[in-house]
Amino acid sequence: MTELELFAVVWAIRKCQLYLRGLANFLVEVDHKPLIPILNDYTMDNGSTPRIQLLLEKLASFSFTASWIPGKTNLIADALSRAPVSNRSTPDTLEEATRCSVTRQMRTLSNDERPQPTDHDPALEFLNECATSDYEYNLLRQAITSNDPTSQTALPFKSIFASLSVIDNLVLYGTRIVVPKKARHRMLTLLHIPHQGMDRSKQRARQIFYWPGMSSDIENHVASCEKCLKYLPSQKQEPLILTEDSRYAFEETSADLFSYGNSTYMVYVDRFSGWPVLEHFGTCPSTSRVITSLKKIFCDYGVPRVFASDGGKQFDSAEFRAFCTEWHIQQRVSSPGYAQSNGHAEAAVKAMKALVKKYTNSGHRDIEGLWEAVLEWRNVPRQKDGLSPAQIRFGHSMRTRLPAHPSSLQKQNLPQKSPTKGNNRVKQNYDKASRSLRPLQVGTTVIIQDQSGRKEWNRVGIVTASRSHRDYDIELPSGRTLRRNRRHLYPTTIPPNPPASSPAVLYDPSQKPRRSSRKTIGQVPHRFQF
Repeated sequence: MTELELFAVVWAIRKCQLYLRGLANFLVEVDHKPLIPILNDYTMDNGSTPRIQLLLEKLASFSFTASWIPGKTNLIADALSRAPVSNRSTPDTLEEATRCSVTRQMRTLSNDERPQPTDHDPALEFLNECATSDYEYNLLRQAITSNDPTSQTALPFKSIFASLSVIDNLVLYGTRIVVPKKARHRMLTLLHIPHQGMDRSKQRARQIFYWPGMSSDIENHVASCEKCLKYLPSQKQEPLILTEDSRYAFEETSADLFSYGNSTYMVYVDRFSGWPVLEHFGTCPSTSRVITSLKKIFCDYGVPRVFASDGGKQFDSAEFRAFCTEWHIQQRVSSPGYAQSNGHAEAAVKAMKALVKKYTNSGHRDIEGLWEAVLEWRNVPRQKDGLSPAQIRFGHSMRTRLPAHPSSLQKQNLPQKSPTKGNNRVKQNYDKASRSLRPLQVGTTVIIQDQSGRKEWNRVGIVTASRSHRDYDIELPSGRTLRRNRRHLYPTTIPPNPPASSPAVLYDPSQKPRRSSRKTIGQVPHRFQF
């Protein structure tokens, strides 16, 4: 032990040699009394051990006098020797007891010897006022001063009581201020001025503040901030839900409307073969016109068992639901504002709309060119199985204006269509960047992301029902019920009836007056048939 203490003296003197070399004499204070004769009286030739002789040799060029002080008064050196030198893992695990022990020992000094603050910080006035008027805080300060960890007010600080100190009426945990209860809400507000996330707000708070349950208070404060909720980023996509494979052509079909120029079109596509049907309407069609077109399509291709569409007014009206019931069709409606859930129809719309654009010049449609384009489109093999929609439907390709040998148009023994392998590969690739979201319970308060414009989270409602495919019914404060996908809903603690000073939540695009669309009576839609 003596050799170790001597080594510490050698290290300290050599560390400060820039300031000590050349001095006539300087004082070395140690709290290990056996070092005094070794440092003051021993010479290199009469050292007790070779190791001590080697250490004394390193001090031969310095002129000093060693003196002994009790360990309990060797505050600074003892605190520095116990201070950590490695980075802490988390801010809460930093052991600051050494610095606090020095502060505790300073309380034993007289008022004249105690260091006085040189500057007055106005930012601490509010905390000092709250600390003075807070009864529990005063009891905690007395427990620390009297070193009584069994006090009732000190129980929440039991694990860190040895690291607490009192300076200028404030309780400190190391260098962090223990905030009184009356001041915590204001400190949370000041911490959240830059509107950082929960983790960054906690990191900032752990630099200067401490109180029991501070992390959970920060989480609740950030989670209830309307500005942060309004501009939340979109949630990650969830794992892909695969629909059941069709067993035969036109068993499951999808449909969607799109507009180009002054015309509206409907795309009707078979999920089994990918066979598209393009319907043309002069103006935005009513539900009755859509039903009339679908009846003619059913006459050519058969009545589907499942009909998938988006939540447009033509497909989600009471008249259309009654039509599906009458024709024994199972209707599947995708989530409003979530086109991905009607992806089969959206992909067909993308392909057919591209053809319409390419055969429209200055507002004039090349009808004959469009017919031929759709005809050839039905003959093009698909990438996932190498079969064209015509081959899947008829067992052979259709004859077009392209020259083809008659043998290529004869019925062939085509491989059995098995899309399961391709669908599994699509799901694996899709799920790499997905994450499952926690299901919502009925009665949960949520904020809703607006899918138009900047996609802000600007409405609040309550979950009233849970549907299939991660759809939920949400009741707004106005009484209107919306249906939204889980990806566009975020649980919150904001009440469903916010005060009038919350414009970010009161904004409700659904309450805007709707423009009535013109309905043409007695007009029969024109349909492209091939």
